[in-house]
Amino acid sequence: MRKYLQQAFLLFVFPFLFCDLSAQIVLADSARKRLNEDLPDSTRSFFLSQLGFSFIRSGQDSALLFARQGLAIANRINYVRGQAANLNTIGSLLIYKGDYAGALAILLDVLKKYESIGGDPAIVAILLNIGFVYTELGDQHKGLDYTIRAKRMAEINHDDRRLSTIFVNLGDSYEKLNQLDSARLYATMGYELSMRLGRIENAMIATGNLGNIYSKRKDWSLAMGYYHSALQTCMHEVDDPSAYAEFSLGIARIFNLQQQNDSALYYARNAYELARSNELPPAVLESSKFLAQLYKKNKRIDSAFYYTEIAAAIKDSMFGQEKEYAIQRLTFDETMRQQELIAAEQQRADERNQNIQYAIAAIGLVCFLVIALLLARSVIVNEMWIRFLGILGLLLVFEFINLFIHPFLTRITHHSPLWMLLVMVIIAAVLIPLHHRLEYFIVHTLTRRNKAIRLAAARKTIAKLEAEQHAEAKNEL
Repeated sequence: MRKYLQQAFLLFVFPFLFCDLSAQIVLADSARKRLNEDLPDSTRSFFLSQLGFSFIRSGQDSALLFARQGLAIANRINYVRGQAANLNTIGSLLIYKGDYAGALAILLDVLKKYESIGGDPAIVAILLNIGFVYTELGDQHKGLDYTIRAKRMAEINHDDRRLSTIFVNLGDSYEKLNQLDSARLYATMGYELSMRLGRIENAMIATGNLGNIYSKRKDWSLAMGYYHSALQTCMHEVDDPSAYAEFSLGIARIFNLQQQNDSALYYARNAYELARSNELPPAVLESSKFLAQLYKKNKRIDSAFYYTEIAAAIKDSMFGQEKEYAIQRLTFDETMRQQELIAAEQQRADERNQNIQYAIAAIGLVCFLVIALLLARSVIVNEMWIRFLGILGLLLVFEFINLFIHPFLTRITHHSPLWMLLVMVIIAAVLIPLHHRLEYFIVHTLTRRNKAIRLAAARKTIAKLEAEQHAEAKNEL
């Protein structure tokens, strides 16, 4: 029986190993050719980050090596986008290895870098990775917050490629929250968009998520169909041992619920061995916990104890007290930073709004003065109105000056009433002579001009009447 299981397991795993080797050979050859080209340092740094990312599942040592090389180049030339891209690759690698505390520290640092340069669409991937970390840590709501932020940015940028991943991750988050209708909706959207874009890996993950969803709905046959479909894709088209282990464990859980212990044990052992051989702590933890429960159920105490010890050791390495404190500290610091960013953005918005109001007030004041001057040169305005508009315009000018300097004044005097009063008295003392000069100009000069205009108009009217009388008299003669 054991020999049969070993042979069957090799049949399952061999395509994986072959795909793994083939992928590494192809990528290594392509990398050598590209790296031998005469590339600018910025391009070489970014290319190394992408190359490292492509090796995360198939060659983790190579992934780390390429990312470190790219980061060193980016640091040397102070290329922020290159630094962020290579750090993101390292953070993604740590996620894959189950070092969530280390990944979170790096990804939050990357988020700061992208926010410092602003407007980079790659920030969506960082938000998505941070959301995934929190989801894996069991904080589904915080994970959803980051994922939804990524979704909004991707929709604004019309980034369908990243949206396909976002939909898949949202489906996974809602499934873990047992909101199965939302989970199914997003998993289906993720699958359809991924297939349309030719993203087979994403479509495979979405298929496996649908297996998880229907398993929770206790629709065993449909769940099995999705799991087997995802496994077939994983074996023949996509190199992802972590996903393969998850889907195998999903099948094992269904067999366990159906009291088919041998089949449950077979698939669970496949998941565990594959996770262990590929050094995937999250998958090792889940599969060893399940095997411990399964052996305990079957009264095989030694085996149950063995896998319980393995699960405890992995859990301690992934979620030990020190790492838990580190995650809490990182989360708190980031929450405070985000609140500061929101407060700063609100302050900038208030300042923009205030500047717009100042501009409107200034334009209104100028328009008022222009209208007052035009009316002062008109013959239809009474002298009393000229005086009134002149004094009103003068008051508006000085009130606008007071309004404009008030923020600077409060900042200089630190809101001290005594100092503010003293400064205002000094300003008033300086402005009083100017006030009298302006008042004289507005009231007397403009009034005199208006009187002259009115007198000239009156003379024209009189002359016109005299001319008309003279013409009538001449006609009578």
